[in-house]
Amino acid sequence: MHEKVVDCGSWDGMDMQPAMMLKVGRDGRLGSSDLSQFLEKRAADHVFAHLLSNVKLAAGDLPIHLCGLGATEAYGPNRNGDGFNEATCKQQVATFMKHARYYRNHKNKDPDKSYGKIALAAYNQSMRRVELLLFGNGTKEAAERNGGLVLPDSTISKFHSGDDIPFSMACKVAYDVCDNCGNKAANRSEYCTEDTCISPQDGFRGLGCFSGLGKVAASGRQQFVENPNCIFFDMSEVYKPADRTAYGARADYMSKAASAQHYMGGAELAEWWAAQNGFEVQMGSSIPVVKLAHDLAAIEQELEHSPATRDLALVRAMCFSKQAQADLTPLGKLGTRQSATGLAALARQKIALSLPDFLRWISGETGEKLAGLVASVTPHVPGVFSHLAADPNLPLRARDSVFQPDSATLIPRNQRIWAQKLAAEHAMSSPLVEERIQRSVFRQNSSPALVVGGSRHKSAQATAGPGNDLAQQYALYKLAFLAAQPQEEQQLPLTARLVVLQNYNS
Repeated sequence: MHEKVVDCGSWDGMDMQPAMMLKVGRDGRLGSSDLSQFLEKRAADHVFAHLLSNVKLAAGDLPIHLCGLGATEAYGPNRNGDGFNEATCKQQVATFMKHARYYRNHKNKDPDKSYGKIALAAYNQSMRRVELLLFGNGTKEAAERNGGLVLPDSTISKFHSGDDIPFSMACKVAYDVCDNCGNKAANRSEYCTEDTCISPQDGFRGLGCFSGLGKVAASGRQQFVENPNCIFFDMSEVYKPADRTAYGARADYMSKAASAQHYMGGAELAEWWAAQNGFEVQMGSSIPVVKLAHDLAAIEQELEHSPATRDLALVRAMCFSKQAQADLTPLGKLGTRQSATGLAALARQKIALSLPDFLRWISGETGEKLAGLVASVTPHVPGVFSHLAADPNLPLRARDSVFQPDSATLIPRNQRIWAQKLAAEHAMSSPLVEERIQRSVFRQNSSPALVVGGSRHKSAQATAGPGNDLAQQYALYKLAFLAAQPQEEQQLPLTARLVVLQNYNS
């Protein structure tokens, strides 16, 4: 299930001021005063004007006319690569009135914190777009009648002055559909890629929605998705739109396939706004990353303060003893597609890189330089999840992390075989962990030490510097690794504990 944010005015050809407060006639009705001016300014026709004439305001209502969606057949997709075809616009326009309210900055989880209601929503067949009438709560009386809060004086003043006020809407959709290859994706991790996005009609190879959404190929085709059966639940005035086209200004957004510019699709915009509002953001799975960080922090606290837990941890720590250095060649360089599929191959085998292997991979250092780097980071790693869970910027950091496995792309055969070979010595699956513990006992390896007791790592965590920064990067990598695991899997609690324990193994 996607949540998406869609900027009003982000369609080429709908480059007008998206929102405008309407004048009211002497009879208290809309559309009965300066009708011709309204039609001219809003590029409207008599269809919506007739609907407006049947709406009567109550005291304190601020009537706002808003141009929302443009049908794909008439305007194409919007700048962010989201399309809403005419059938969708007609069928789903009623969800605005049923589910949506007037919010600010997409703080849309509590209707009591809304600022008005959707009084009218209709598909304008002549203009082939969805149009809305919002009633903003201009007074306390209106807020009590419509529900929610009174709009700030600054917003009311802007409406009366005719200033541009950016708006965007939010919707939910079970899956979206790639216009080129027809791939159905329930979340961004399921998007097609440049390798898999091939049109069944003419064989055209698209840019892939995973990294090319919103971009235009040299042939002129734009990479976009359609959003069938979407449910609109939010129309928000936004103080800081993620895209300039939310103001209704025309933008030259055409780019070549080779462009490195990144376009945020509607699902990613929703994640961006969630992070701004402190909501939980998800990383390629159904496991919220903020909750995951707090769960790992709780395991750290238990390990620090429970002798029984430490006793069991000492036994489990033996699975990490005498581990051979992993061959990281198939993983490729950090930030490449090869690294993303390589991380997915490791995650599928339940392999989380050890700290030395992780640092060797991202730094390229070996020998004494690597040993020095490991020594500088090691004191910061115990307790790192407690430190990270307290960071208010964690949602944004997680979203922008370069360590997320690419589970949407078919993992190359050589990487699958490589990860399978590493599993015996490195995987965190229960049978292999038990086998390594038994082998360690038979070999009479001494029990590893656990770095616990609090003072050592707490003082290290409080010290800023490269060691602390790299420790947090390692923690972000492990969050991405755990988020890629199936949430319903019975082994997940053990995997999470081993992920933490690995940080305490010296």
